[in-house]
Amino acid sequence: MLTVNFKILATLLPLITVALSKLISVKYPTVYTVHKIASGKIPIQFVSVSPRLPIPASLINLGCKNSEISSNYQMDTLLSAPEQIEVQDLKLTLETYLWRDFMPISPRDGKLLIAVIKIQAQNDMEFPTSIRSDRLWIINGQEIWESEFTNEERTVSNSSKSQLEKIARGGPKWEPGIEVDVIVRILDDNNNTYLLKASNQLINRTD
Repeated sequence: MLTVNFKILATLLPLITVALSKLISVKYPTVYTVHKIASGKIPIQFVSVSPRLPIPASLINLGCKNSEISSNYQMDTLLSAPEQIEVQDLKLTLETYLWRDFMPISPRDGKLLIAVIKIQAQNDMEFPTSIRSDRLWIINGQEIWESEFTNEERTVSNSSKSQLEKIARGGPKWEPGIEVDVIVRILDDNNNTYLLKASNQLINRTD
């Protein structure tokens, strides 16, 4: 009968884990790293990834409400997205405002990153309801935050009828003052998908 010495097993397990990590790092110099773990759950805020390493499908939707890991796009695909696209004979560009709140009511290290994006139709053409956006990626070096947008309704003024505005909340606590690349996914009325990028976008700070 096989018996297991759990004390010995508990001692060996960390050593086995380290050995496996070293073996993996030989093939993939940078692997994904979960940066926030809550008790009993894994609400992933952001993940460090290798540009050459697809994220395992088994990590999709691990209890994270609006920030999920996706294997649909690798980092090099996102970074190669154009900064102007044409959808339904309409030329579109991307504007952003990114910030973290450090006002006195905020935690000492500030609140999570918020991203407001505006997809702008050129020549102030009215933005068609048939074009929509459903997902956001923000890339900071080898770190990437992916999120769906909230369902918040924004008041539309005459000056913004040529824009589609969306909001994503709950991003990583990256330092204000750095620049990041922002990519959004756009869909037309036939569900064709497009990637649109805004490079070197500043993360602002409110006090």
